[in-house]
Amino acid sequence: MEKADSKVTGYAIEWKVEPPLWIKDKIEERKWGDIKLSLSAEKIRAEIRNTFLKEDDFEKKATELVRRWVVLYGLRKGSDFKLQKTRMWTLTNDEWIGSIEYVSLLSIQGRIAITVTDAEGNVVRDTEKEVLESTQEDMGYTEKDDTAKRILNYCRLTEAGENITRNLYKVIDALERRFGKSKGVRTGEARSRAASELGVDIDDFNYIGNLTSAPMRDERHAPSMTDEVNPPSNAEINEGKKRAKKLIRAYVEWLKKRS
Repeated sequence: MEKADSKVTGYAIEWKVEPPLWIKDKIEERKWGDIKLSLSAEKIRAEIRNTFLKEDDFEKKATELVRRWVVLYGLRKGSDFKLQKTRMWTLTNDEWIGSIEYVSLLSIQGRIAITVTDAEGNVVRDTEKEVLESTQEDMGYTEKDDTAKRILNYCRLTEAGENITRNLYKVIDALERRFGKSKGVRTGEARSRAASELGVDIDDFNYIGNLTSAPMRDERHAPSMTDEVNPPSNAEINEGKKRAKKLIRAYVEWLKKRS
């Protein structure tokens, strides 16, 4: 309970993340605008130290930010991470936010990261630090790009099991529209242009297109009376997710090259 003379100075929200992030022996902090993220192996916290944003607006903005960070980090790591909101609270002028716990990397499901030191013991390479810095960089490039935000959200929704084939289709549809698909440009032409610009095989687009849109799949389009229905299998869905992530990763790299 807040003290009578306490003044609300900001807000904080915390999520549990699974599986654990590859955060080693300390809390990592990142900042975007006026929102600060604190990252540990098992938790992510977002906080803001002003009240210019309403509480609901902060929650919406912070949640979008954290979700995008988690997807980008997962693309870098080749893993899928899930978030579960655990609490949200107001910060006051006399409140110490405290630290969130961390665990040693070597205790996380037996996974190993590489840290290279020189003869004097100075760290010359830390692969996990590189991933965190790269994710930070990716966030910057996607911050003002609507297509990037959309496809990262579609990726998150597929991993959450929400309308998987529809959201897989939306990934390629958004990319095709980004590269010119419209009433005057056919899908095939825009798809070829997108594949060429991103430096990927057009088969990645075609695989997802067939998986989600072919009438025989009975997903986006109904089959004809003579079609033999062949719904996507789990293995095909997983392959579609893999290819969608490849396209998203390629698009983020394309954004970076254009800057």
